[in-house]
Amino acid sequence: PVPAAIVVGGTDSFNSTGITFTPTIGLVTGATSNLSTFVYSLATLQSFNFAAAHGVTVFSSTNYLAQTVNFTIDNILTVMPGVTSTGPTIAVAGTGILTETGFDPTSATFNLTSSTDVITGFSIESSATAVTPEPNSLMLLGTGLVSAAGMLVRRRRIA
Repeated sequence: PVPAAIVVGGTDSFNSTGITFTPTIGLVTGATSNLSTFVYSLATLQSFNFAAAHGVTVFSSTNYLAQTVNFTIDNILTVMPGVTSTGPTIAVAGTGILTETGFDPTSATFNLTSSTDVITGFSIESSATAVTPEPNSLMLLGTGLVSAAGMLVRRRRIA
């Protein structure tokens, strides 16, 4: 799994039904762990409609090592329009899949915020979970434990 978080910024316009990135190029402004090599890399941003966001690859970025990171939306959980003293705002949250060269696709959550100053903050955090052992490894561990218990019982009978 991709064990990291990434922040992408760009300019946009929005309404209650969707967001449009103009231009479609943003900038990776922050990242943790193995994604830190993407900081200051350009990102391609994809506009989307909130109701039809499933399957949209919102951003893609390639770093100086020719590695690629993408985020594809699975589900929009909340869309919260608001108003501040400077004008309208919107906050969108949901889930999706974060992929990076050399890693398995990883479930992740995202938060997108935008305001009338047309600066978008798009943060993504993976929810990497521990790898589940394969059945053969569990069987080998179980066999070893049974053997150790058998040896202990045998040792006690002899003594």
